[in-house]
Amino acid sequence: STLKPFIAGRMVENERARLDEVIDTYNGIYKTPCRTLTDVHKADRLSLADVIKFSSNIGIARFSERLSRRELYEILRDFGFGAPTGVSYPSEAGGVLREPKLWSCSSQASMAIGYEVSVTAVQLAAAYGAIANDGLLLVPTLVKSIRDAAGEEASTFVDGTGLATAILGDSIATNLFMLGYAWQKGLIPLS
Repeated sequence: STLKPFIAGRMVENERARLDEVIDTYNGIYKTPCRTLTDVHKADRLSLADVIKFSSNIGIARFSERLSRRELYEILRDFGFGAPTGVSYPSEAGGVLREPKLWSCSSQASMAIGYEVSVTAVQLAAAYGAIANDGLLLVPTLVKSIRDAAGEEASTFVDGTGLATAILGDSIATNLFMLGYAWQKGLIPLS
């Protein structure tokens, strides 16, 4: 469920979908050739924005059918999944994001809803940080301590490389950020 905004954002940016575009979600049950998907919030049709809002497995899987396996893989890879983030921490895990040639029949739909992918908390935080940072994926930085009110340093600062990669346009990132903010503040109800 946590991967849906990244897929949606890149699809909007590449003009493969619009946030207001509506797709059939089959009242919460959708059978693909390889698996059956279900939604908790049953609806006949949802916009892409509502797919994110209601975390619709069917909706994101249906939208992602417009992507090739390679395109879906590249979206997830570009957001930093499947490789270490570069944070200055020993033995950082890279998570799991398999190459498309290793996917099964159900992998496209499964990966769109966050299955068959393993991500670390740092990767997920960095990817969501890209939405908050106008589409820039930053190398995470670990802070060992902060200065006190007197300005005394308690210890040293462990810094990442500070590199950033533009992975979403700033207007798409802003739209996704505002959608999440509106939902969190109750401006968009979940019923």
